[in-house]
Amino acid sequence: MKITKKNRIVAMVAVFAASLFYIIFVGKFEGLTSAKLSNKFEKIEFSEEFDQLQIEENAKQITKLLSSSKYDKVAEMSEPTLKETLLTKDEDTKKELETITKIMTKKGKVKTVSVGNMDAYKIKDNGSEFALVNLKANYEKGKVKFLLYFNEQSELIAFKVN
Repeated sequence: MKITKKNRIVAMVAVFAASLFYIIFVGKFEGLTSAKLSNKFEKIEFSEEFDQLQIEENAKQITKLLSSSKYDKVAEMSEPTLKETLLTKDEDTKKELETITKIMTKKGKVKTVSVGNMDAYKIKDNGSEFALVNLKANYEKGKVKFLLYFNEQSELIAFKVN
């Protein structure tokens, strides 16, 4: 059988479609909201010190506060070091918060916030434990992914906005 130009194009489209389906399928079932940390961290089971329901509730609330650029309110829900950083007059911190504010302003109002994976990790060097919560927020003009890190007291210790 001779392979014509038309048959080659059909075959390429079929391979492309299969690849696209595979990427979407794997992403859906392996969790696109799943964060991968470096080998300095060990994934562990949640210990009794963590109140997972409180962490999830705080994560949703913090996501909404970050979305409306209410950093003073986020600071109130943070551990002391992050609280001090958020309330500082440091130029680098101001620039970071301004960048987040610009992103949020462009996206419009929050429609929904959904929690993806919530996992516990231990820092191999010092044994400290923390919870990592992946959230997606849908806005009027797009989506934003949040990574929120919490200590055992359900206080925010760090965050990342993508």
